[in-house]
Amino acid sequence: MAASAAMMFSCQQAEEPTMDKAQEPVVKTRAYGDKTPKVTIYVETNDVNPLNAGDYLLSDGSAYADIVEFFAANLNKETVNGVVRPTLYLNDKMTNLLENGGAATYVAGLQAKGIKVVLTILPNWQNIDFTSLNDTQADQLATILAYAVNKYGLDGIGFDNEYGGTVTTVSGSFGNLITKLRAKLPAGKLITLFQYNIGYNQINATAGAKLDYVYSNFGYNTYISTPGVTKERYAPLSINLGSIDSNVSYYGDR
Repeated sequence: MAASAAMMFSCQQAEEPTMDKAQEPVVKTRAYGDKTPKVTIYVETNDVNPLNAGDYLLSDGSAYADIVEFFAANLNKETVNGVVRPTLYLNDKMTNLLENGGAATYVAGLQAKGIKVVLTILPNWQNIDFTSLNDTQADQLATILAYAVNKYGLDGIGFDNEYGGTVTTVSGSFGNLITKLRAKLPAGKLITLFQYNIGYNQINATAGAKLDYVYSNFGYNTYISTPGVTKERYAPLSINLGSIDSNVSYYGDR
């Protein structure tokens, strides 16, 4: 299974991503109590070195971020003998972060600071997304994603259902994928969701209960629209490292 799953990856060779110079002084946030839910930072890996997310520290020297999401790998598809099946695509920047020893630097580097690293999966204008998978396709994709978690030493998978193109929805598809992935992941691994375009009749309360954390869509939003998700697993604001509209200091004020 591992060999077959590995063949479904698509990636490119490219130069090392640009490394930002060391920041002095180190940015420190004010102290605060228990973080519920955990603080998650999305890092746009085409533009930002994800190790930068580890530079934000609390006054005791511990990392401000609990989870860093590498944004993003892509859901692509291939057609074999007329049958469509999902694939996982890594662009050149993501390839450097995960392949050829990259994970030892970028994934393990953040984990050494006590930060969990999650790989976000994003559709890629190929007329396939998380709401359009039949049962076989959902199982195939869950197998690939579980394999990726193991291969790169990741702490989990995140979903953002944007840019799918024209799709034919399958009732319960998204929830079915979440359920299958949860069954294939080792205990303790995370499944997260960016609450946007999740679709009607896609995630029921049973599937939603299998999500570890759900993050608000764009802007500040306290409304939980994902069934089965309770307040302690929902964040009303998403952090996108480098975004003026959703930066770390703004998040701290909320």
